[in-house]
Amino acid sequence: MLRGLFSLILALPLFAQPRIAVDPRIELFSIVFHLAGNPEYNQCCATAYCYEVDRYFAPFKDDEAIRLASELNEKDGINYDAVMSMAIHLKDAETLSQRAPLDAPGSRLDARWAKADRSRFLEAMRRFVDHSKFRAFLDAHTALYEKTGAALRSVVESQADLAWFDRFFGAKAGATFIVVPALIDGGANYGPSLRAEDGRDEMYAILGVWKVDAAKQPVFDHDFLPTLVHEFAHSYANPLVDLSPALDKNGNEIYRSVEQVMRAQAYATGHTLICESLVRASTARYILAHDGAAAAQAEVNIQEGLSFVWTGELFGLLGQYEADREHFPTLQSFLPKVTAFFDGLAPRVPSLVQAYDSRRPRIVSMNIANGARDVDPATSQVVMVFDRPLRGGYSFCKTQNPELYPRFGKMAYDESRKIFTIDVRLEPGHDYEFLMNCAPGFVGADGISMKELTVKWHTARAK
Repeated sequence: MLRGLFSLILALPLFAQPRIAVDPRIELFSIVFHLAGNPEYNQCCATAYCYEVDRYFAPFKDDEAIRLASELNEKDGINYDAVMSMAIHLKDAETLSQRAPLDAPGSRLDARWAKADRSRFLEAMRRFVDHSKFRAFLDAHTALYEKTGAALRSVVESQADLAWFDRFFGAKAGATFIVVPALIDGGANYGPSLRAEDGRDEMYAILGVWKVDAAKQPVFDHDFLPTLVHEFAHSYANPLVDLSPALDKNGNEIYRSVEQVMRAQAYATGHTLICESLVRASTARYILAHDGAAAAQAEVNIQEGLSFVWTGELFGLLGQYEADREHFPTLQSFLPKVTAFFDGLAPRVPSLVQAYDSRRPRIVSMNIANGARDVDPATSQVVMVFDRPLRGGYSFCKTQNPELYPRFGKMAYDESRKIFTIDVRLEPGHDYEFLMNCAPGFVGADGISMKELTVKWHTARAK
């Protein structure tokens, strides 16, 4: 049945309704890089499905495709969006044939694939598909895929204003919006695009499933819309950044001041920093138009909390663009103003970072000190005291060593919302490691978020 579903996806009329469905190519590449151990493909929230993935494919953990995927990550940096970029450039999840030559002029295949042995990898992938009976796995989960696609389709078709992109950026004639839920990708989301066989643009929003119900089944709601807008905005913003070599120079200068935090978010170049900056400010403009000023400011706060501390200023600049569309009919016509903004930004970034960090909530004490090496394994609670009342949310993630994540239980604030308590079960002689505020959860009343923090402990041996 999935074969028919995929054929239907490719046969739909262009630029009608958005295409919204699980895509076998995306599942295949996500699963292979999950099995290869890529951290970004190992943050699954739909745990029942991921258990079935791991159980079904366990006999193939040593397959050549899995080994080559690991090598591609280590040697060529093939990870995150580069993986999805290759997936969408292929016709299907069985032949893995190219939709158009990957080296053709204008190809949008991620540049990290340029030096990789693509032919060898794709041939190994074909054998993996055959040996593992990958199609049988897909067919066994047809009901889940259809239910997931229907849930996402309901939200997108009823709440997303996809016509806004052409209004804001400028029209892309005949372009197609394609929304793909990626069940194994958790909190990771991607926005690749390609020039299709007929010369038209296909723009993807590949959305990890990071919200589930009590049965660990995918849930989609209004909270997904900023991510959807963000990923589609890449298909409009990235080509604009490509038009201006000066923006790359600016990005490289800015990047030096924020390299550590950007690398932690898998942004490795100044070019990517500029693309992300324009996308994030544009997403806030969408939110302003649809949800109002307070929601837009909250989005700006989130992005500044992720160290894009110039987002508020760029958001304001794009407001000038929106107010004068007579002189600036498209964002491309406004690009000199954007370039001028980044021209003068690099010298100011350290002071912007310092000013923002001074406004962040902080932990003033914790009963298990960060970095402690002799924690009593009988400790049953973690108590964190903040320097101000928080809104009541929280955010924890696994690190690149997911096996070190503690066994947390109930979490709650006290009435002041300054003290946060977590039930925990610890083992003696064990390392623990986790991230706090990997997504904005610990947020002050003013919308300013705590800086992401890595917490590490080691428990004492049993006596």
